[in-house]
Amino acid sequence: MSSHSHSLIELHQVGQSFVTHQHSVSLFADLTFSIEQGHSYAITGPSGSGKSSLLMLASGLEQPTAGEVVYSNQGHIQPISHIRSEIGFIFQQFHLLPEFDALNNVALPLKLRGHKQALAIAKEWLDKVGLGHRLKHKPAELSGGEQQRVAIARALVFNPKFIFADEPTGNLDANSAGEIADLLFECCRDKGAGLVLVTHSDSLAQQTQHQLRFNAGKCERVSAQQRAEHTVERGSKRYA
Repeated sequence: MSSHSHSLIELHQVGQSFVTHQHSVSLFADLTFSIEQGHSYAITGPSGSGKSSLLMLASGLEQPTAGEVVYSNQGHIQPISHIRSEIGFIFQQFHLLPEFDALNNVALPLKLRGHKQALAIAKEWLDKVGLGHRLKHKPAELSGGEQQRVAIARALVFNPKFIFADEPTGNLDANSAGEIADLLFECCRDKGAGLVLVTHSDSLAQQTQHQLRFNAGKCERVSAQQRAEHTVERGSKRYA
C-alpha cells in the first residue's frame, strides 16, 4: 500500500451544529483526524451521536459548520470537493434507481463520466459481487442482500480512492451481513481504497484497522488495547 501512503482526507477542528426551535444543537466540535487511503476505519457510538453526519462531512457530501475537510496528496492540499469523483458512497437504504436494472444502476456513474465501456465494466463488477446472473433484474426483484451488492458494485465501479459506507449491513440478516462485509473489505483491499464505515456492529468494527467512537459529544480514537479488551466472540452472529 506504499503508493497510497500519502493520500489522505484530513479533518481539521471540524464541528457540526444545527438550529431547531431557535436553539442551536451541536452534534460534535473540534474533531481532528486523518483518513488514509488503503486503510479501514469504523465510526461507532450511540444512535443520534453524529456518526452519519461525520461520514457526510468526511466524504464531502455536506459542509461542516466549523473547521475544514481537505484532501492531501503528496503534500498538495485541495478542498474535499475537488475529489468528489474519487469518492464512492454506500447508503443503508441502497438508493438504487427503481426503474433501472442492476446492470444500468452499476453503470450509471461511468455513463455520467462519458465512459464508452460503462456496461462492460458494470457487468464485470456484478460478476465480482456474485450477481452476474441478475444483470437484468430491477431492485424490486432483488433481495436486500442482493441490492446491497449492487450498491457496492456501483460505489466501486469507477475505482474510487475512498469508500464511505453508512450502516452497510444494518438492513441485512446475519448471513447476508457477513458476506457483504467480507466483500466490501476484499474489494477495497484489492483496489487500495480507503474504507470508512459507520456501524452499530462491534464485530464489523473489529475488522477495521482503526476505530473512532462517539461518546458524550466527543469522537475519540480507540486504542488497539481498548479494542482488544472490547472484542466479543459472537460465533455465527458475528455481524448481528
